[in-house]
This record gives sequence, C-alpha cells and structure tokens, in this order.
Amino acid sequence: MAQIFISYSRHDQDIVYAVADALRAKGYDVWTDVTGIRGGATWLFEIQKAIVQSQTVLVVWSKAAHESQWVEREVIYALDHQKTIIPILIDDAKLNLALINLQPIRGQGSMDDILAQLVDILPSSLPVSLPSLEHPLPLPTQAKGKSLVALRQHLITQIDGE
Repeated sequence: MAQIFISYSRHDQDIVYAVADALRAKGYDVWTDVTGIRGGATWLFEIQKAIVQSQTVLVVWSKAAHESQWVEREVIYALDHQKTIIPILIDDAKLNLALINLQPIRGQGSMDDILAQLVDILPSSLPVSLPSLEHPLPLPTQAKGKSLVALRQHLITQIDGE
C-alpha cells in the first residue's frame, strides 16, 4: 500500500519524477502511474485503487494540471475518499475550486526547498518503507491459539536471536 499518491499532468513529469525519487530516497512509499500500473492493467481501476489505499495525495499543480481532466478526477476522487491533499504549485496557475481552501507548497524554488516543506508537513503517521526480510520469519506452530502478546514476544525473540 502506497502512503503517497502523486497526481500530475504528464507535461510536468520531470518535476514529478524528481519529487517521487527524492521521497522514495527518504523512505516514503510513493505511487505514480508510471511505477504503479502494470502492462495490461485498467488505468481507471488502478488509479482508483491507489488513491483509496494511499494516505496522502500530492497534487503537482500547474497550468497543464489545471487543464487536465485526469488531475481533476483524481482530486475529486481523493476528496470524496477524505484523503489528505497537499497541492504543490510549480508555476503561477491558480488553484481550482476543489483545491482553493488548501494551503499549497510553493514549488517554484529549488527541489531541496520543495522536499524540505513536504517532509515537514507530511503526516507523521506515514510510516517509511522498511526493507523486507530476505527470509521471512516462520510463524511458530506453538503460538497457534495463543494471544497476540505471546506471538509478538516469540517474534521479538526470533529477531533478537539473529
């Protein structure tokens, strides 16, 4: 499940990919259409699913985004699903009606400035991605039917023992 969904116009992809890569480098799980939709998948379904599963939607807003029906749909869908939305203004485009009450990040500065603002305001509840274990820990057969506390303690013992 991606914690951050990025909505954008294809015209702004260079900025978007730089933001996405920088957030990933800081440990955030980021979804974009380029990395999140596999060949043969239905775009509309995959975008809806990604918005629903995301906690935060970044909207990279520009004159091109203002003209994009896809960006408008994604914003409305995210609002309908009560997602946290953070607009990033990358040119002098005015926010549309759906975004007008949200304080945007002014992205006309450096990429470092945009990232510093984002990391500062991203919900503290967003977990960073943890590296997966090469060998998943087996569930103990002796924990079957026992409490979650006992299972947690067993897993902690397994991790500490390695």
